[in-house]
Amino acid sequence: MAIGNKFIIDTNILFSALYSPDSVAGKIIDLALEKKIELFAPEEVKAELTRNLKKKLGYSEKELDFTLKTLPVNWLNTNLYANFLEQAKKTISLKDVPILAAHYLTKFPIITDDQEFFTLNGVKTRSLRDVVKLFDQSI
Repeated sequence: MAIGNKFIIDTNILFSALYSPDSVAGKIIDLALEKKIELFAPEEVKAELTRNLKKKLGYSEKELDFTLKTLPVNWLNTNLYANFLEQAKKTISLKDVPILAAHYLTKFPIITDDQEFFTLNGVKTRSLRDVVKLFDQSI
């Protein structure tokens, strides 16, 4: 089965990558920096990542600004996927609604280790390890 190189990514993966750059999550960011894959995320992911970086890792405003600007993520404005929010609310936990709505809009697979996504019919998902194996020959 052919796979594209564009993916929706969630907060946990981005946070994990920043917390532990040598992790599998960090490899996802490396692949995006190397232009082997393209990452997309809803604005809500950016907001949650901002809160987590401040609260859990003590990022300053300057560190936060630099990190968000340099992360290889295309941030999707809520207006783009607003028409899919109601459909997503009927399908998944509230915290994951923006990610699923962004998937409905773009049809890009979701990179996640959140098992709830893998149980949804018609939703394309990929685990971190699967994506790294597909695009990084050093594994």
